[in-house]
Amino acid sequence: MLGGVRKNRWFIHYEHGGIGVSYAVMILDAGPDNSVKFVWGGTGLQPAKNLDALRNAIALGTFTDNYVFYW
Repeated sequence: MLGGVRKNRWFIHYEHGGIGVSYAVMILDAGPDNSVKFVWGGTGLQPAKNLDALRNAIALGTFTDNYVFYW
């Protein structure tokens, strides 16, 4: 799917599930001591085809954290 990093902030966009497929995005912060902190996550029903599409989907609420989801 998609993934990237800017400074200490990482994101991962991936497919989740089996029979009922959904798509997720997680944003993580990496600390100077190699620790990782979960910042935000959301799910959606359609994958983002590129980084611009992912940004737009998050901004429009297509990827939302309103669903019950187990990270």
